Amino acid sequence: ARRAATALAGGFWRWASRGGHPREAYRRLWAAVAGWAVAGDPPPPLAGTRPTDALVRRGAPVRWRTAGAPGDSLALTVFRDPSASAAVSGSSQELGVSAPSSASLPALDTAFALPAAAFSTPALPPGAYRYRAVTAAGATEGAFEVEEFSGDMLRPAVAPALLSAAAPASASSRAARPLRTSPLPYLLVLAALCAEWIGRRRAGLR
Repeated sequence: ARRAATALAGGFWRWASRGGHPREAYRRLWAAVAGWAVAGDPPPPLAGTRPTDALVRRGAPVRWRTAGAPGDSLALTVFRDPSASAAVSGSSQELGVSAPSSASLPALDTAFALPAAAFSTPALPPGAYRYRAVTAAGATEGAFEVEEFSGDMLRPAVAPALLSAAAPASASSRAARPLRTSPLPYLLVLAALCAEWIGRRRAGLR
């Protein structure tokens, strides 16, 4: 249960005192050694059959992965989650409506030979589900959900080329230019002052 590392060299502290690339090499070396020393054994591979994602996007097929050998037969049954169905039926009984028990009916029941370690099944309506997968190696049970949210109304992504393209000059952009950045107002004010000065001189005013 222990791990030990032996360094067949010395003077590593000089790397840290130099800075720059030597200090970075010092930091990476001992960070890697410490990470290896405190790390545990790698987790065992997941056995049995289970969905790839615990939360499946609405309208998307359910993707599965299995640890069974290729060609092994698989019997997969997916049911509505009984706890979620009980909550729905309880609220319906309070309203005086008889709700059918859909938890007893399988939403998906299929058996086939596995061509590979990953496969997919058709999309399911939104809700909580439980599954049972039976192979020659044994049975696997679990749960997953199909979310209510749909991404159809999201704004599509804009191509970076469209964002970087320069917008053509238009009358609206020219009209939005601040007045202080145009030389015309200053020329008008200067012309008005000159006209006023000429008028005063001709009238004999100082």
